[in-house]
Amino acid sequence: MVSKRFLTFFIILVATIVLSFMALLFIALTRLIEERAATLALYREMAHAYFMNTNTSDSSRAQFAALSAAAGSASNLHFIGRYTPVFRNMGDEVPKDIVSLHIVQILNERNEWMLINNNGVEKWIDTNWKPEEVLMHIPSLNQQTLGLPTGCEIVAFAMLVQNYVDVDVFTLIDEMPRSQDPLLGFRGDPFSGGGFTILPSALMDMMEQYMGSAIDMTGASIEDVQAQLAIGRPVLTWLRGMFNFNVHVITLTGFNQYGFFYNDPWLGGINEFITYEEFLAMWEDPIRDTILNRIYPPRIAMSY
Repeated sequence: MVSKRFLTFFIILVATIVLSFMALLFIALTRLIEERAATLALYREMAHAYFMNTNTSDSSRAQFAALSAAAGSASNLHFIGRYTPVFRNMGDEVPKDIVSLHIVQILNERNEWMLINNNGVEKWIDTNWKPEEVLMHIPSLNQQTLGLPTGCEIVAFAMLVQNYVDVDVFTLIDEMPRSQDPLLGFRGDPFSGGGFTILPSALMDMMEQYMGSAIDMTGASIEDVQAQLAIGRPVLTWLRGMFNFNVHVITLTGFNQYGFFYNDPWLGGINEFITYEEFLAMWEDPIRDTILNRIYPPRIAMSY
């Protein structure tokens, strides 16, 4: 018959072994998680480094234009910026193809991950990550030298489009809808001092025609704008009070922790800088339309 002392010793021994095993397992899992996190951080740094040092090549522009034209308005064809986000697989499938431009087909979305088809290769990407700093180099145009004193909207639009499509700003002006209602078209003459503005709703068809998609971002947050910039998509924003204009449109080209980079059509500036505080003061100030006796919603913006 087993003694009580032996039974107690046996239970203590088994408990000690189980606890030791659990402790070792916990340590191993912790180290694995730390190693995965370190690897993830490394590849994100790699992605950021490639992003910051890579401009869109002519061949990439041509590829984007051709695929966009072929896809038409297909909702599952997307431009995944100038870097490739880190892929879920961390073993032999680590990202070795971080390049300046990706046009991918979205196959599935799950939580914070997206399954994409990139040139026949299916991969999961992290959709939430964005770099701490983004700076795109897109064409700069000066509306004054172009003879467009009130044409900031179409010149800002042209700067965005010309980064990917070969189209003349005056062609865009001819195609721009006209209306007394800025929600439907441009009011006035951009070649004169009497033009007013055109709002995103009236530019959606043109944006989709040239870029394959269009997003009216009116009412968006700073984070929404950063998310667009982080995937390589410039953003047009309507501001009130810049250069003392009732409305002025600029093309955002990037951001960092302090503010946005932008191309300014009025002075032809490229990658100028504005703090978030300065930007919000003008972006959140509603545009007044004295002709139609309207006040338009604040935070007007668009992208694709």
